This record gives sequence, structure tokens and C-alpha cells, in this order.
Amino acid sequence: MHMAAFKTVKVAPDELVADLTALGTAPLAVTAQRQVNGVIAKAKALTDKAAGIKVAFQGYSVTFVDEKPTHWVAQQTIEVRGGDGEAVLTLVGHLQAEGLSLGNLDWQVSPDRADKAHEAATIDVLHSLRDQATEAGRAVGIEVDRFQHIDLKGEAPRPISMMRGGVQMAAKVAMPTPISTPEEQNISATVSADVLLRMPKAERGQTP
Repeated sequence: MHMAAFKTVKVAPDELVADLTALGTAPLAVTAQRQVNGVIAKAKALTDKAAGIKVAFQGYSVTFVDEKPTHWVAQQTIEVRGGDGEAVLTLVGHLQAEGLSLGNLDWQVSPDRADKAHEAATIDVLHSLRDQATEAGRAVGIEVDRFQHIDLKGEAPRPISMMRGGVQMAAKVAMPTPISTPEEQNISATVSADVLLRMPKAERGQTP
């Protein structure tokens, strides 16, 4: 007999992640890069003072745009993440004020917490499959012998995006701190297996 079970557990996200971009546009490539480098230098000075927040300075690109008027576009992305949402949001507001554009702001479940939640969901779903098989066997007067070909699958939580949009040039202006609140996310586990059944012990070996 083939059976399957599905379980979901709720888990609170514990990391706020923001992606910001420094953008420079100018007739000359060197001028566009100078604009970006200046903004990134100010961002580095701010992020170096932010205790407990992880910052990654990521891809840097320079592109020629063959449109009238022709120009060059330089950009670099910064990823900011931390468990203290208020501290992350404050830093993001300061970075925006320095001219960086906010592209994404997501609450995420850290890998360690996701692994623990998936382990809990897996245990729950295995117990559920065992109970279902036991009840099904009891309904027809037989019992579970063993399980074969057990297949376990899990689904990771999806980040909750609070802001998403294209990159635009941001001027240095007074910027209110963005707001983001975490919401519980789902982590699920699915199991399927072939259930081998047998006659109850008391009936085994009896001659018809």
C-alpha cells in the first residue's frame, strides 16, 4: 500500500535583508564610475560603524548605453542583513540618504532556523504517516509490518518582500527610515512510502 503525508510548521523570520544600489550616469565612463565610487565610499563609512549587521559589497558593472544622448551607466549593489530589524532599517535609511536606491527589503528565515524547522516538520510528517498507516491497517484487521521506499521532500520558506522595484538614481536627501514588519513563514515536509502490512500476530500460523 502506497501512502503519503504532508505537514507544515510556522516559523518566524529572524533576518531582515536589504539590497541597495549605487548608480552613476554620465557621458564618460570614468565620470559614472567616480559617482558610484564616491557613494560606495560613504556607504562603507556608514556600514563599518554598524555593529551586528552583515554587509556585502557585490557586483560592479559599467555599461555603455547607445541611446541619444549616449552615456555610460555604472552601478554597484550592497547587501545588508541582520537579526535586529530596527538597526537594519535605520542603516538602510542612512544609506538611502547618501544616494543609494533600495531595490529589495525582505524578511528571511536564516539557514540554521530553517534547518531546525524542517527537522521538526519532518518528524511530524513521519509520525503522521505512521499513524495513518496504523489506522488504515486497523480498519481492515491487519497491522503494519514495515515501510519501504521512503521519499522525503521539504519546501523552504519564501522571503517576504516588503519592497521591490527597478533601480533608479537617488539624490542625497533627508530620508525617513523605511518600515518593515516580520510575518511567520511556512516550512513544509512531505513523505511518501510503500507500507507493507501483515496479519496480526495472534492470527499468524493458524491453519484455515
